[in-house]
Amino acid sequence: MSLLLAAGLAGSLGASDIAERYKSLNHQMMCTCGCAQILGECNHLGCPRSTPMLATLQTDLTSGMDDHAILVDFSEKYGPTALASPLLTRFNKSAWIMPPAVLILAMLGALLVLRQWREHGRAQATANGAGTRPPLTPRESEALARIRRETGGEL
Repeated sequence: MSLLLAAGLAGSLGASDIAERYKSLNHQMMCTCGCAQILGECNHLGCPRSTPMLATLQTDLTSGMDDHAILVDFSEKYGPTALASPLLTRFNKSAWIMPPAVLILAMLGALLVLRQWREHGRAQATANGAGTRPPLTPRESEALARIRRETGGEL
């Protein structure tokens, strides 16, 4: 008797596990009829796609396929648009990582170029004698002395 009860309990637990997986998976898929809704929530009246897709999902679950294999199978059968979010593959990882990485590298490169230009400009200004005052002509010296006398300040 207890063996029969244990078998019934195990069967019902497996059924609830499949029901939970079914609900979880049909919310990870999109209906491909063009309604742009989650497969499990497609309310398109007489939808030609959602019913067969849900039946395929139920068949895959009862046959014992794991979740990842089911998602891969649906992607192959119905195309990548059948998944609500893309599978995490090497290409998808690089498609998400490369644009920000290229942007950061371009910004660093631009900073290095700007720093180099600034240093080159400073070196060139020093070589040309920039920053030193050219000698004053006698007339300018006389005007400067008069300004200092009249204002009592330093110029």
